[in-house]
Parts: sequence; structure tokens; C-alpha cells
Amino acid sequence: MKKKTPKIADAEFRLLLKKYKCPVALYEVKTRFLGNIASPNLHVSPAKTVQDLWDGELPEFDDQASAQALFDALIGGLWNQLTRHQNRRHPFHLTRMSKPMDHASVKRYLIVRQAEIEGFVTGLYGDEEIVYLPERAHEALEHLSSVRSFIEGLGGFPDEGDPVKTGDELVQLTKIAEQEMNALILSCTESRRKALQSKSFAKPTLH
Repeated sequence: MKKKTPKIADAEFRLLLKKYKCPVALYEVKTRFLGNIASPNLHVSPAKTVQDLWDGELPEFDDQASAQALFDALIGGLWNQLTRHQNRRHPFHLTRMSKPMDHASVKRYLIVRQAEIEGFVTGLYGDEEIVYLPERAHEALEHLSSVRSFIEGLGGFPDEGDPVKTGDELVQLTKIAEQEMNALILSCTESRRKALQSKSFAKPTLH
């Protein structure tokens, strides 16, 4: 029986990213990975995605073992943990945050949500300028783009208006973003499954 890999806590990932001065926060790392996992791009490379977290240049390591430990944690740990969200029974959730009640918390909420959505789209596209998505996934991406635009608009005036009302809007936008991310992931997963089945059925029988 295959031994189940123990789940690594977010706190451990944060410490690792901090140790190597990763410029990307964990909440964005997660959505970048998730976008990559969902992507129909057949040339997705988890190793390159990790390297891109440091703008294409990996940090310096004391030795090969340290480098291996980083990749084991981010790919063998975080990446693999995120693949479970390709199953509708395990929907992905954005970073849990309390509803913003003042201008400072609104500003923080805006920063995190904008980075998460941008990270997901970045991961989805990878190095490609165009990705060909199933219809439902395409619709989901359009809805995510609308949410991102709305959040960007709110980010231009973080110290204006009623922060409680803005907080309510952000909570609702978060629900929409989660719903559309999960719809996109499931749509792409189903599309890949059907494509693989089709190839399997079309394969000639050897005699």
C-alpha cells in the first residue's frame, strides 16, 4: 500500500519562502500553482513555475540538499496538495480573512485578493500568450477578469467611502472569485479527461 505523504502546514511554507527571500507571498504562490495545474498548456513545468517565483533566477543554496529540500516542499508538498482541488468534492478557497471593517483592513484585503486572482491567471497562461479553454472555463475566466477589474477600481480609492460597505462588497467578490476559479479548474480537468479517453479509444489494437 502506497504511503500517504503527510500534509505540510502553511506556516512551514511561509518560513521556507522567507528563508530564501521569495518576492511572492504564499497566498499568490498557491494560486499561481493552481492556475498552472488547471492550465490546458501541455508544456507546464512545475520546476519552471518555482523558478519563476524568483523572477527566473533561483536563490543561492548552501548545498544541493538545500535546493532539493526547497523543490521537495514546493512541488512534492504544496503543488501536490493543490492537485486535490481538481475534484469537485475539494473546492479551493482563497485565503481566509476577516471581513474588512476599516480602511486599513480594506487595503490589506484588496492587496491579497488582487494578488491571488492575478497569480491564478499568471499560472493559467504560463509562458503562453493565448490559452484555449473549454466554454465554461472561458466564461469563468471572463468573470474572474471582471472581479479583478472591480477590485482594481476599489484599490484606487482605499481611503474613501464606507469601509464596512466596501468590506461587504469584497466578501461577495471573494465568493464569486472562488466559484469561478473552481468552475474553471473543473472544466479544464474534465476536458483533459475526455481528451485522454478519446486518445485511448482511438489507439489501434496490437495483434
